[in-house]
Amino acid sequence: MTATTLKTLETVLDVIEAENVQLRAGDIPAAVSLLARKEAALADLDRLDIVCTRSPETEDAAECCSPELPDAARRLDDALQENRMLLRQAMTAQSFIIRLLTKALPDPTAKTRYGNSGSYIPTRGQPGKALRNNA
Repeated sequence: MTATTLKTLETVLDVIEAENVQLRAGDIPAAVSLLARKEAALADLDRLDIVCTRSPETEDAAECCSPELPDAARRLDDALQENRMLLRQAMTAQSFIIRLLTKALPDPTAKTRYGNSGSYIPTRGQPGKALRNNA
C-alpha cells in the first residue's frame, strides 16, 4: 500500500508543481494544458484508502506508515497551498483584463445613425432641420 500511495502522491505533486511553474511564469495556456493530467492524478489520490495501523504490542510513538509518507503529504500540502494562491492571482488578473476590455466596448444600447448618403450622423443633432420656422 505504501509504495502505491507514495507513487500517487508523487504524481500529484509533480503535476501541481508543473502547474505552479507555469502559473508563476504567467503562461496560463500551458497551465490549462495540464488540467487533464491534474484531474486524473487527483482522481487517483481520491481513490486511495490510506489506513495506518499500529501493533498493539508497541507502546512507543513509532510511525505506523512509511517515514516518506508524512514528508510527501507535507510537500503536497505546501504545493497545493501555493497552487491556490497562484490560481487566485491568475483569476484576479483575468478578471481585471476582462473588465478592461469590456469597458472599451461601445454601449450596446447606443444606436449608430446613418444619413441618406450613408454617412454617419452624430447623435447631437439631426441634419436637415431648419433653424428657423420661416425657412
